Amino acid sequence: MVLEQLWDSGLGVLSTRFCQNCASTCAARPEILCRGGGPPLIREYSTWEVVANTPESVLKALDIEMRYKTSFWDALILQAAENAAHRSLLGRFGDGTTLRAIQVVNPLVDSIAP
Repeated sequence: MVLEQLWDSGLGVLSTRFCQNCASTCAARPEILCRGGGPPLIREYSTWEVVANTPESVLKALDIEMRYKTSFWDALILQAAENAAHRSLLGRFGDGTTLRAIQVVNPLVDSIAP
């Protein structure tokens, strides 16, 4: 799976939006992500590089949102991939779509091109 490739290579990158999604889901549905008293996904993925939201990244995300008619939240994730200079983005929105030279890939597929 793609996630295994990222763990093995050490090349995984997160956006702060991903961490926020995990925390929000944990609050709404603790049975999914919050076993053991907290959101373990955030702890596990914290070893990866994290691309933090900045005022500049929010402005870029607003541009992406308007230009590509996507949600602002998805645009924040897309701009984080762009800032990290990655060509692929794992996400559920637009699997196979290429936006701003970044291919959106379903994280449940077998592999992605290097």
